Amino acid sequence: MLKAYELYSKDNSNLKGGYIKLVTDIKIDKPIVLIGMMGCGKSHIGRILAKDLGLDFFDIDRLIEKDQEKSISDIFASNGESFFRMLEIYKLKSVIDRGVSIVSAGGGIVTTPENMDIIKSKSISIWIKSSVDTILKRLDGDNSRPLLKNDNPKKILQHLLNSREALYSTADIYINNDNDGNIEKVIDKIKQELSKYNEAI
Repeated sequence: MLKAYELYSKDNSNLKGGYIKLVTDIKIDKPIVLIGMMGCGKSHIGRILAKDLGLDFFDIDRLIEKDQEKSISDIFASNGESFFRMLEIYKLKSVIDRGVSIVSAGGGIVTTPENMDIIKSKSISIWIKSSVDTILKRLDGDNSRPLLKNDNPKKILQHLLNSREALYSTADIYINNDNDGNIEKVIDKIKQELSKYNEAI
């Protein structure tokens, strides 16, 4: 695996931390934020991609849980969704300001306009796409998703996807994760698309 290397520039005031990451032929000068539905694989993909590229990895949901010393489900139950969305804004800002990294965002982060503004202006956004059926299989037996605690999770998932799809589609890059489970193919595809993205801008 080719290692990333860093070019440091004290004069580069546009970059938090004052550096540009060069990964093989991919220049990454701002955070990469993975968006998409719950269960689409953002956290799993994000960890592996970050390791492959030599970047830090941040999972917004896990960071919030650590700060609050509560699970996402407990935060929803005790404080409500609006409170959780406020925490998302704060945590997203905090992580983005740390500089170049891979960030896994919660499925509903796109529903907050302030978060969308941050993602669009300060990151490269990647939509990890999975079908409702695929997501249901992945989440089978997972009781940690507060929005799916009902008698018809497929209906809820489809409703959530329908309501968020237009927001996800504003991403800079789309990646399909309805595959045979070969994560290496997904990572390779992301790196290919990042190279194309850099060439286009």
